[in-house]
Amino acid sequence: MRAARASALQILSAPQFFTDASSLAALALEAGLPTVCEWAEMVRSGCLLGYGPDYTELRDKLAGYVAQIFRGGLAADLPMEDPHITRSPSI
Repeated sequence: MRAARASALQILSAPQFFTDASSLAALALEAGLPTVCEWAEMVRSGCLLGYGPDYTELRDKLAGYVAQIFRGGLAADLPMEDPHITRSPSI
């Protein structure tokens, strides 16, 4: 990052980056680079800014939908949502 004279770091949504998020954020902080991550949860790992859906909230909603179907509800009656607009960004 120093050799490339980067002015910021964006950590993309790939599993290997999520696994190493705290190490990447620490290295970026050491280099004085602000870090933007594609997962809101990565803010807890040290990223300056995280955006995207809250996956814990999405899993909880999914569990609720499955429970409704098991209780006899129809899948066609469940709401269709865009996860990117159901929640405000984490800062």
